[in-house]
Amino acid sequence: MTSGAPRRARKSWAEKLRPDMQPSLVADRNGFGLMLIATPLLVAKQIAAIPDGQTISMAELRARLAHAHHAQSACPMTTAIFFNIVAGASEDDRAAGKPALAPWWRVTLPDLTLSPKTPPGPQVQAELLQAEGHRVMRDARGRWLLLS
Repeated sequence: MTSGAPRRARKSWAEKLRPDMQPSLVADRNGFGLMLIATPLLVAKQIAAIPDGQTISMAELRARLAHAHHAQSACPMTTAIFFNIVAGASEDDRAAGKPALAPWWRVTLPDLTLSPKTPPGPQVQAELLQAEGHRVMRDARGRWLLLS
């Protein structure tokens, strides 16, 4: 049984970028100083700084964000959420024939696997990395791995 309430339209990836959002610094719950709560556009800016042909891990992305904002860490949960928003918005840009907001495909998980959770998926990430000259393969468990 439904309530009859109208369904809200889903926000586009571009709307989720929230240009009005401001970063914040909060006390790390584990007592390790300040933790950055970034924004989608800060994440995009940091990813856009990754040179062509290079990759970084999500952990390195968080470390770079934290360092840039004089914090000891960056929130892993919000950074991952914002990374997915950037990936989705970037793929929408590419589908519209525009340059991607940020080369999201240059960010891997710490063990060099490609994230199965990005909206475009690891197959698209693998193809984009291969186009930049990287080698990728699927392991026995079906995960995509960055080799070089």
